[in-house]
Amino acid sequence: MPVPFKAMSRRRWLILAASLLIVWTLPFLGIQVYYGNARLPQTVFLHGKARHFCTKCGSHAVTQMTTLFDGFQLNTPHPVVVWSPGIQGVDPTSCKHSFIIIAASDRTIDFPSLRFNQWGFGKLEGDPLWSSPALVTSFAYLSRSNIEDSIQLFCHLVALQTRGGLTGSLLDTVTGTNADAIFPILYQTFTNGGSVLPSQRNKKH
Repeated sequence: MPVPFKAMSRRRWLILAASLLIVWTLPFLGIQVYYGNARLPQTVFLHGKARHFCTKCGSHAVTQMTTLFDGFQLNTPHPVVVWSPGIQGVDPTSCKHSFIIIAASDRTIDFPSLRFNQWGFGKLEGDPLWSSPALVTSFAYLSRSNIEDSIQLFCHLVALQTRGGLTGSLLDTVTGTNADAIFPILYQTFTNGGSVLPSQRNKKH
């Protein structure tokens, strides 16, 4: 006996819905089996992009990373240099870079809510602040004598910029043309918060 068209159509829709439900749940069942009682992943998908600054030569580099379920990397985030300044006595091509992130943007799909989130700071396309000739020169020269102090002060500068604390005379000095004037005022703001540079900690011990 032939099945009426409406009944057949409804049955097909039910079969299709059931098939889609199975296809949708299989990955989550697989995740549960793979991770077992261990910590489940926090994200289904993550795409991150970052811009870095080398304190040794002032070069800028970009990295991109894409992962699935926290640990499955779809690419290796090697830094790719996109800009290098011309500093007397500094060769960016032979530099053993010491990169610090100055801008980042992450896009994620959380697990298990499948909620889309976006987070970031700085300008991925480049902020003129980090290309200032006096700034890149001062950090390159300090890195020659004390790389640890240079990294610490640069991280402090990035934190100030991110929090909106880079203003007034400090901003004028950092973006100015006198490289010798940058560290005295930057060091003052660093120590005002009770922080101590690595070189000073070593002297105490």
